[in-house]
Amino acid sequence: MKHLSTIMIAAMAGALAIATLTPSGLAQDAAAAVKARQDVMKSNGATNGRISKSDNAKAIADDANILVGNAKKLATLWPANSITPDSNAKPEIWQNMADFTAKLKAFEAAATQLAAVAAKGDVQAAKDAQKAVGGACGACHQAFRGPLKGK
Repeated sequence: MKHLSTIMIAAMAGALAIATLTPSGLAQDAAAAVKARQDVMKSNGATNGRISKSDNAKAIADDANILVGNAKKLATLWPANSITPDSNAKPEIWQNMADFTAKLKAFEAAATQLAAVAAKGDVQAAKDAQKAVGGACGACHQAFRGPLKGK
């Protein structure tokens, strides 16, 4: 009887694994990844906008730390071929993952540098450091982002 229970549990686990690999399951995973990275990108845009307009060193430092956290999240949001009709991602991301990953790391490094500079309280130096963040964003978007949907 115990052997039969083990077989039934194994069969149920196998069925569950197959169910999660169905095209429907993959589509849900792609949609979730697209939504998550779009949320992070919107946060990046809003955060960079606040930094550009701010003269408050503490607020800039707080926002710089948001960018650092977002950079770390972005590295996890690109499962294989996670493109949906709502995605702005180009297929080139998965065709040249090494370059894409390098660009994500450049964004993280620029955001980390901005956070370090902003923590010192020099607003102008932080705004100068923000230029590198914008450059890293632009380099990645130019290579790997298609036209924005619905814009």
